[in-house]
Amino acid sequence: TIPNKLEHIDSEETSKIALITPFLRLMGYDTTNPAEVKAEYTADVGTKQGEKVDFAILQDGEPTIFIECKSASNELTTDNISQLYRYFSITDIQIGILTNGVEYKFFTTGEDNNRMDEKPFLDIDLMNLTKKDIKELEKFKKTNFDLDEVVSRADNLKYRNLIKKTLISEFEKPTDDFIKAIGRQVYDGKLTPGIKEKFGNIISIAINEIINERVN
Repeated sequence: TIPNKLEHIDSEETSKIALITPFLRLMGYDTTNPAEVKAEYTADVGTKQGEKVDFAILQDGEPTIFIECKSASNELTTDNISQLYRYFSITDIQIGILTNGVEYKFFTTGEDNNRMDEKPFLDIDLMNLTKKDIKELEKFKKTNFDLDEVVSRADNLKYRNLIKKTLISEFEKPTDDFIKAIGRQVYDGKLTPGIKEKFGNIISIAINEIINERVN
């Protein structure tokens, strides 16, 4: 299991061997076949020479997915994205994955076809998988993968996930703008600091009640 492996992983290479290649095999890809999964894929274009991608998923000899790997002992940060971002700028690739073997961030070209979107359209944590996550991962299995379909859905999926995260954050701790937006619709008086604080508490309670009622 992943937790048992993590205590023995302290490098990127070990993460590839212990976590990432097994995941690719689970997704149906033959990691022993370089015509299907190519390690250290050369992505040289024009004056850019020596650009190596950790893994490239190939179809008919052409790369469809680039995978940039980091050590499982490190969290994925915006600094890790720069190399994957560069791959997009020098190739025609449309799907890129940044992973440490536990978390997988999926990127595409998004609204600007000439560069990688800065925000992932899908963020999967294998330690906290949901049914929705599994359903989305199914689309990346070798037998199911359709590049055009994935790219066409990516933008919608990205904004849907960002909206959910924003709403969850607002539900847990309403921001001043959120309180004002709700308060102006239900309160006729001036939204003083005291009133806004009061409404912040009321909104949090009301949202929890709505969620519980819908669950029941």
